[in-house]
Amino acid sequence: MGGAIGASRQQQETASKLYKQAHARELVPGRSVEAIASAALYISLRIHDNPRSLDETANVPRIPKKKIQSAYRYLCRELDIALKPIDPEQYVERIVNNIPIPNSETALKTDQKNDYQIDPKQDFETILSQIPHNNDNKKIGAIDKKEIVKQHLATEAKEILSHVARTHHTSGHDPTVLAATAVYAASIASGIPLTQNSVKQAGDVTEVSIRKNYTKLLVKSPHIPLIENDIKEDDTPKDISQKLNDKITYLNSKISQ
Repeated sequence: MGGAIGASRQQQETASKLYKQAHARELVPGRSVEAIASAALYISLRIHDNPRSLDETANVPRIPKKKIQSAYRYLCRELDIALKPIDPEQYVERIVNNIPIPNSETALKTDQKNDYQIDPKQDFETILSQIPHNNDNKKIGAIDKKEIVKQHLATEAKEILSHVARTHHTSGHDPTVLAATAVYAASIASGIPLTQNSVKQAGDVTEVSIRKNYTKLLVKSPHIPLIENDIKEDDTPKDISQKLNDKITYLNSKISQ
């Protein structure tokens, strides 16, 4: 189970110890063995600062999320385990790495009218021209270019989350949803063409969650020059991206005067 979810050997060993402690304390009888084992793995991943969402954990043994959630709370209570809150930034790298970055020959399309309609001419050279890096574009291949784009996207998303965590109350919010939403918001701010569907699949969240929250993160970020009044209710992500570009151009013209 641990290998299927990407847990290291050390993390799997911690999960095994937790399960053995639960068995020694007679906490397993009367409960689903799979749920207890999954809960032990979920706890272990959090202990080692490599958290997975309950949904991801439930997908491996194919048991209901609620059973794992109940078993996780039960083990924490009975074994006196105190876990620190999950930092949404811990999910960012994995979400970004799971996203298929589009290239110049692939135009992403979407079933949602309010999502990006990607320009097929949008290529890596255009994207890279907006991203600071130390490499000569002519000397790097497509794979390296994708890595540069992903690294930039992850950095931008973490900056957004860091500011939101410092200035706004985020406890009680699903950290996976916050991370995925920040990644999508970062893609708009960076001019990197992603769809809500691609981020949804990478983060194992719903498109509705992303759609409802990404504009809030955009206007709360200090390095993104947008305010709430700039965004209308019926604006699409592409509209917002264009407004952001227009505002940056306007501000730059004022600075150069």
